[in-house]
Amino acid sequence: MDDFFAKVLLAVIQGISEAFPVSSSGHVCIVARFLGIPVGDSMGLEVAYHVGGLAAIAFVFRGKVADLFRAAADMLALNFNTERARFAFAVAISFIPAGAVGYAVKSLDLNKFLSLNDPKVIAMSSVLFAILMFVCDFFAEKRERPICKISFIEAFVFGAFQAFAIVPGASRLGMCFTAGRILGYSRPDSVTFSFIMGIPTILGAITLSAVKSGGVFVRVGGELFLGAVLSAMLTAAFIPLFVKMVSYEFYGRNDNRFNIGVFSVALYRILLGVVVIFSV
Repeated sequence: MDDFFAKVLLAVIQGISEAFPVSSSGHVCIVARFLGIPVGDSMGLEVAYHVGGLAAIAFVFRGKVADLFRAAADMLALNFNTERARFAFAVAISFIPAGAVGYAVKSLDLNKFLSLNDPKVIAMSSVLFAILMFVCDFFAEKRERPICKISFIEAFVFGAFQAFAIVPGASRLGMCFTAGRILGYSRPDSVTFSFIMGIPTILGAITLSAVKSGGVFVRVGGELFLGAVLSAMLTAAFIPLFVKMVSYEFYGRNDNRFNIGVFSVALYRILLGVVVIFSV
């Protein structure tokens, strides 16, 4: 397959899957493996996709992102007691576990050692964590407290779950959403915080990958820029769809535990995992 077309195809897959809790990295690995796509400058592609994802999240949740900047201004003025300042601290705290695990895996190159990119590992991870996500969502207890009042301990729990996403197939969004439901937050709030807390994590991944790639994103920026833009556009287009999916209550009953959006995603991940397991 032509290298340029391959990168466009992977950017499309990355962009769409990034908006759902299905593991974008797992999808890219599986498709590249089964179609024999030459990923070439894989580190550069990784940086491009992360840049695209970050741009999409910043655009879709621009109001929340603006609040983070306002929180920074509050803290510079030594005003730490505002609601947005506490929310910004929670986002920062949620980064600690994932940042530590991600740095260890990347710097020690544990991906190869642990065979994390093996299709069977990705498939089994997809099935296991899809079941966990659905079960935790179904049995979640409701609470009235909004996500903007999240405690620092809860933020750390979100981050601990996010750390599991270092395994392709687990899904960063899926693990964070699962954490939110376990803690009793609503589906929309869990999705929103999952995306927002991903900003420092993605920034860290971009920085680490860019350093390891020796600036490959800059050297071949034209080709990878297209992948970043395409990925960003698709992610930004599909995030609102997933938010609507998890906001929909079956038969309009707000007390119903079943959500067609979460069920559909979990079923898709399980079926995909089974197909991959029996195909390799």
